[in-house]
Amino acid sequence: MDWSEGIKGLEKEHQYIRAGLDKNNVFLLKDGCPLKKVVLDNTTDLLLVDSNWILADWDKLPNINEGCEIKSKTAFYAEIEDEIVKSQNKTVLIALYHPPMAVGKYNNFLSFGINPQEISNKYYKDFSNKLLTIAQRFKNVVFVAGHERNLQYVIERQIPIIISGSINPVSKVKKSLELQFSSDNPGLPKLPPIVMIQ
Repeated sequence: MDWSEGIKGLEKEHQYIRAGLDKNNVFLLKDGCPLKKVVLDNTTDLLLVDSNWILADWDKLPNINEGCEIKSKTAFYAEIEDEIVKSQNKTVLIALYHPPMAVGKYNNFLSFGINPQEISNKYYKDFSNKLLTIAQRFKNVVFVAGHERNLQYVIERQIPIIISGSINPVSKVKKSLELQFSSDNPGLPKLPPIVMIQ
C-alpha cells in the first residue's frame, strides 16, 4: 500500500516508477499531498485525489502533512469543493484510487468493515458520503477510480462513477441497482469525448 512506510515509502515508489519509465515527471501528487488540479482543456478539469491519504491511520504517520498546505481532513473536503466551484462551467473528473461507490469485492455485505479498504468500513463510508454529498451540489462531476478487480459503471446519487479495474486477477460483480455496466474481462474503460453533464 502506498502509505505503508509513510512519505519515505511514497518516495521509494516514485523513484521505482520513474526509473522503470525512464521519465522524471511521473508523479503529479508530490510530497504526500492529497490534491492537485490539472486543466485538460477548455471543457474539462482533472482533480487528482490521493484517497489513501484520507483513509490512512494518521496516528502511525506523524509527518503525513509536513510538506502540504492541507493539514486536516476538514480542509481537504473544503478544498475539493472549492476546486469544483472554480470549474463550474467545465466537467470535473475526480480521479482517485478508492471509488465512493462500487459493486464487488470491496463492497461485500458479508464483510464486517474492519479493513479500511472495504466500503462498509466506517472511515471509508464517511469518506464516500462526504465526497458524494459535495458532488451532489453540482452537475459537472464524474468520478474515475480503480480498487475493484473488474470494470464498472455505477450511478450513485445521480453521480457517474467509472471504475477501471486493476492488474490483479479479475473478480465477478454482483448485481445492483446502481450498476449500469460491468465486465469481469480484462480491459480498460475509454472515456468518450466529454460534454457538460446536464
